[in-house]
Amino acid sequence: MISALVDISKLEAGLIEPVLDDFEIDDLINNMAAEFAPQAKSKGLKFKVKTTQKLVHSDNYLLARILRNLLSNALRYTNEGGILLGVRRRKQGVQIQVIDTGIGIPQDKLSDIFREFNRLDAKKRRHDKGLGLGLAIVERLASVMNLTISVSSAEGRGSCFSITLPYADTKNQKTKAVPAPLIDRFNDKLEGARILLIDNDEEICKGMETVLGSWNCNVTSVQTLEELSEPEFLTELDPQLIIADYHLDDGDTGFDALAITREHLTPHPPVIMITANYTNELRQQVREQGYSLLNKPVKPHKMKLALSNLLSKH
Repeated sequence: MISALVDISKLEAGLIEPVLDDFEIDDLINNMAAEFAPQAKSKGLKFKVKTTQKLVHSDNYLLARILRNLLSNALRYTNEGGILLGVRRRKQGVQIQVIDTGIGIPQDKLSDIFREFNRLDAKKRRHDKGLGLGLAIVERLASVMNLTISVSSAEGRGSCFSITLPYADTKNQKTKAVPAPLIDRFNDKLEGARILLIDNDEEICKGMETVLGSWNCNVTSVQTLEELSEPEFLTELDPQLIIADYHLDDGDTGFDALAITREHLTPHPPVIMITANYTNELRQQVREQGYSLLNKPVKPHKMKLALSNLLSKH
């Protein structure tokens, strides 16, 4: 509850700002399905997905938070039937809908559901862990992103929450649709690039070395801060780019590792931070340091694009 209230306070104080980017909406939808389908199954509910391959222009992280809250709410108030997470192409943009066959919302309560601590049938549902804050956060996140949440519902039949995202710029989509020149350009930037990989997991290091090596990069991996601190190691390696995992061993983080590289490398090379941590606080911290961020699981084409873009600027 405290965490949710802190989120609301930050939103109201204007401390959370959207980071807009173009991304494929079906990637996010499929991730949501993988996360919530098992929960629906455990409750005896059907979970259906209807998506589309389309680029949208929005904040991937904040949008994911909106969808998680809507889907959690749908699960909480649906006892039979199922949930649909659907995407439709509209003239004004891509419309995402979360539709359930739950208890529904009385018409005279529709204007109240986005208020803090407002729960349907709260007295009858003391056994669940709902705090009545999920939809309040959804409404504020949508406001920050300049989006509108609409809801329709029939008591005893279910509810439908909708949000419409703007399409990515058409010109950018056409550029991305021509793969051959882009692939050549990527390969040109990656050829022979000296990359330092910092990750505490030996198997991940081996996998990354294989992937990056297939792009003709020269990869050196380290797993501890002690390895980074060895005399002359960093200056002799002189990496052109650093990939650092956020979570290292013994409570150390990628920021601790990068503090060491900053002591020895001038100018400091560009950095890609990799993490399974989806918090807005970490994302803002990474941005303040001037680093790029990729969330796990990292798809090879996204890594390749990030590497090429950063190496082309330095």
